[in-house]
Amino acid sequence: MNNNRCERPSTTTTVILLAGLPASGKSTLAQILKEHFNQNPFGTAKTHRLIHIEYDGIEDALMTKRRIKNDQSDIATHADDDTEDIRRREAWNHARQVAMNKLQAELGDGCRDGGDDNKDTIILMDDNFHLRGMRKQVHRFLLTYRPVRFGILWMT
Repeated sequence: MNNNRCERPSTTTTVILLAGLPASGKSTLAQILKEHFNQNPFGTAKTHRLIHIEYDGIEDALMTKRRIKNDQSDIATHADDDTEDIRRREAWNHARQVAMNKLQAELGDGCRDGGDDNKDTIILMDDNFHLRGMRKQVHRFLLTYRPVRFGILWMT
Protein backbone atom coordinates (compact mmCIF):
# COMPACT_ATOMS: atom_id res chain seq x y z
CA MET A 1 0.00 0.00 0.00
CA ASN A 2 1.24 3.43 -0.94
CA ASN A 3 1.42 5.64 2.14
CA ASN A 4 1.72 9.18 0.75
CA ARG A 5 -0.40 10.86 3.38
CA CYS A 6 0.28 14.46 4.25
CA GLU A 7 0.45 14.90 8.00
CA ARG A 8 -0.41 18.61 7.97
CA PRO A 9 -4.02 18.96 9.04
CA SER A 10 -3.79 22.76 9.10
CA THR A 11 -3.43 22.96 5.30
CA THR A 12 -5.29 21.42 2.39
CA THR A 13 -4.44 20.45 -1.14
CA THR A 14 -7.11 20.71 -3.81
CA VAL A 15 -6.71 19.37 -7.34
CA ILE A 16 -9.17 20.72 -9.90
CA LEU A 17 -9.41 19.38 -13.43
CA LEU A 18 -10.32 22.15 -15.85
CA ALA A 19 -12.19 20.20 -18.51
CA GLY A 20 -13.97 21.26 -21.67
CA LEU A 21 -13.76 21.82 -25.37
CA PRO A 22 -10.84 23.69 -26.90
CA ALA A 23 -11.20 27.48 -26.59
CA SER A 24 -13.79 27.17 -23.81
CA GLY A 25 -11.69 29.37 -21.49
CA LYS A 26 -9.82 26.81 -19.37
CA SER A 27 -6.37 28.36 -19.73
CA THR A 28 -7.75 31.90 -19.48
CA LEU A 29 -9.52 31.07 -16.22
CA ALA A 30 -6.36 29.42 -14.88
CA GLN A 31 -4.29 32.51 -15.72
CA ILE A 32 -6.82 34.84 -14.07
CA LEU A 33 -6.87 32.69 -10.93
CA LYS A 34 -3.08 32.48 -10.88
CA GLU A 35 -2.79 36.28 -11.10
CA HIS A 36 -5.39 36.67 -8.34
CA PHE A 37 -3.65 34.24 -5.99
CA ASN A 38 -0.21 35.70 -6.69
CA GLN A 39 -1.29 39.26 -5.93
CA ASN A 40 -0.67 40.55 -2.45
CA PRO A 41 -2.08 44.09 -2.60
CA PHE A 42 -2.49 44.67 1.14
CA GLY A 43 0.79 43.17 2.28
CA THR A 44 -0.99 40.38 4.11
CA ALA A 45 0.46 36.91 4.22
CA LYS A 46 -0.62 34.72 1.34
CA THR A 47 -2.60 31.72 2.48
CA HIS A 48 -2.73 29.84 -0.82
CA ARG A 49 -0.40 28.85 -3.58
CA LEU A 50 -1.77 28.04 -7.01
CA ILE A 51 -0.08 25.66 -9.44
CA HIS A 52 -1.18 25.58 -13.09
CA ILE A 53 -0.31 22.42 -15.02
CA GLU A 54 -1.22 23.04 -18.66
CA TYR A 55 -1.10 19.99 -20.91
CA ASP A 56 -1.09 22.01 -24.15
CA GLY A 57 1.89 24.05 -22.99
CA ILE A 58 3.80 20.88 -22.10
CA GLU A 59 2.93 19.30 -25.46
CA ASP A 60 3.96 22.41 -27.40
CA ALA A 61 7.27 22.55 -25.53
CA LEU A 62 7.90 18.89 -26.36
CA MET A 63 7.10 19.47 -30.05
CA THR A 64 9.40 22.51 -30.14
CA LYS A 65 12.17 20.56 -28.42
CA ARG A 66 11.74 17.76 -30.95
CA ARG A 67 11.88 20.21 -33.89
CA ILE A 68 15.08 21.78 -32.54
CA LYS A 69 16.58 18.34 -32.06
CA ASN A 70 15.64 17.41 -35.64
CA ASP A 71 17.14 20.67 -36.96
CA GLN A 72 20.39 19.99 -35.11
CA SER A 73 20.48 16.47 -36.54
CA ASP A 74 20.01 17.79 -40.09
CA ILE A 75 16.82 15.79 -40.41
CA ALA A 76 14.33 17.24 -42.83
CA THR A 77 11.96 19.47 -40.89
CA HIS A 78 9.23 19.29 -43.52
CA ALA A 79 8.09 15.77 -42.80
CA ASP A 80 5.00 14.39 -44.45
CA ASP A 81 1.66 14.68 -42.69
CA ASP A 82 1.73 11.09 -41.38
CA THR A 83 5.09 11.59 -39.71
CA GLU A 84 3.95 14.89 -38.19
CA ASP A 85 0.79 13.20 -36.86
CA ILE A 86 2.90 10.46 -35.28
CA ARG A 87 5.19 13.06 -33.68
CA ARG A 88 2.19 15.00 -32.37
CA ARG A 89 0.68 11.81 -30.92
CA GLU A 90 3.97 10.88 -29.24
CA ALA A 91 4.26 14.39 -27.79
CA TRP A 92 0.64 14.20 -26.59
CA ASN A 93 1.29 10.90 -24.81
CA HIS A 94 4.55 12.17 -23.34
CA ALA A 95 2.86 15.41 -22.20
CA ARG A 96 0.31 13.39 -20.24
CA GLN A 97 3.11 11.59 -18.40
CA VAL A 98 5.03 14.83 -17.77
CA ALA A 99 1.87 16.44 -16.36
CA MET A 100 1.33 13.50 -14.00
CA ASN A 101 4.99 13.72 -12.92
CA LYS A 102 4.52 17.45 -12.21
CA LEU A 103 1.40 16.67 -10.19
CA GLN A 104 3.29 14.04 -8.21
CA ALA A 105 6.16 16.47 -7.58
CA GLU A 106 3.78 19.18 -6.37
CA LEU A 107 1.98 16.77 -4.06
CA GLY A 108 5.31 15.65 -2.68
CA ASP A 109 6.52 19.25 -2.24
CA GLY A 110 3.37 20.11 -0.32
CA CYS A 111 4.11 17.40 2.23
CA ARG A 112 7.76 18.27 2.84
CA ASP A 113 9.02 20.63 5.48
CA GLY A 114 9.85 24.21 4.61
CA GLY A 115 8.85 26.60 1.85
CA ASP A 116 5.10 26.90 1.45
CA ASP A 117 4.24 24.59 4.35
CA ASN A 118 1.66 26.93 5.84
CA LYS A 119 -0.18 27.57 2.58
CA ASP A 120 -3.12 25.70 1.16
CA THR A 121 -2.32 24.44 -2.33
CA ILE A 122 -4.60 24.55 -5.34
CA ILE A 123 -3.45 22.61 -8.38
CA LEU A 124 -5.25 23.32 -11.65
CA MET A 125 -4.85 20.56 -14.26
CA ASP A 126 -5.71 22.23 -17.58
CA ASP A 127 -6.74 19.87 -20.40
CA ASN A 128 -9.91 18.89 -22.23
CA PHE A 129 -10.16 15.57 -20.29
CA HIS A 130 -12.69 14.44 -22.89
CA LEU A 131 -12.14 10.74 -22.23
CA ARG A 132 -13.35 9.29 -18.95
CA GLY A 133 -10.06 7.41 -18.60
CA MET A 134 -8.15 10.69 -18.61
CA ARG A 135 -10.10 11.94 -15.60
CA LYS A 136 -10.03 8.56 -13.91
CA GLN A 137 -6.22 8.36 -14.21
CA VAL A 138 -5.84 11.53 -12.16
CA HIS A 139 -8.51 10.53 -9.65
CA ARG A 140 -7.00 7.08 -9.04
CA PHE A 141 -3.58 8.63 -8.62
CA LEU A 142 -4.91 11.13 -6.08
CA LEU A 143 -6.49 8.39 -3.98
CA THR A 144 -2.95 7.49 -2.88
CA TYR A 145 -2.37 11.07 -1.65
CA ARG A 146 -5.16 11.51 0.84
CA PRO A 147 -6.20 13.90 2.14
CA VAL A 148 -6.46 15.69 -1.19
CA ARG A 149 -9.63 17.37 -2.37
CA PHE A 150 -10.60 16.67 -5.97
CA GLY A 151 -13.01 18.31 -8.37
CA ILE A 152 -13.80 18.73 -12.02
CA LEU A 153 -14.81 22.10 -13.45
CA TRP A 154 -16.48 21.71 -16.85
CA MET A 155 -16.08 24.72 -19.10
CA THR A 156 -18.63 25.25 -21.85
